[in-house]
Amino acid sequence: MTRILWAALVLGTIAFAAVLAPSAVAKGILGDLTGPADGAPFGGDVVGSYRIDVHGQRVAIHAEVDLEAQDGYTFEGWLIDMQTGYKLSLGTLDDGTLRFRQTMVNPWTYGVLVITAEPIGDLDPNPAMPVAGALLPAPFGQ
Repeated sequence: MTRILWAALVLGTIAFAAVLAPSAVAKGILGDLTGPADGAPFGGDVVGSYRIDVHGQRVAIHAEVDLEAQDGYTFEGWLIDMQTGYKLSLGTLDDGTLRFRQTMVNPWTYGVLVITAEPIGDLDPNPAMPVAGALLPAPFGQ
């Protein structure tokens, strides 16, 4: 009887922790980056891929696009909170590759990953023209 109670307590604790801390269960999220479609920054043809690793509050994003920026432009990555419209720059892509690492208070608030084409030396802090994106799966966008 004690073993059954102990097993139930352990399983209940694990389930409760998974509900409260999605970062404990979400590791190595993989997906495709697609071109813009129907007014959204994603939904078209596959133009790249991404991987997001979350360990507690540490976030690592690796994305690659099979595109070349036009002369005078560079690609920049963004996380977007669709509820508030807040846009977090992840920096520029180097030879089509984005590498981003940061400790975040709540990485789960962001629901979309977008790659934009930005004029080199652009002073506007907002994203310019999207060239690729992905709607992130749950628990993102929570």
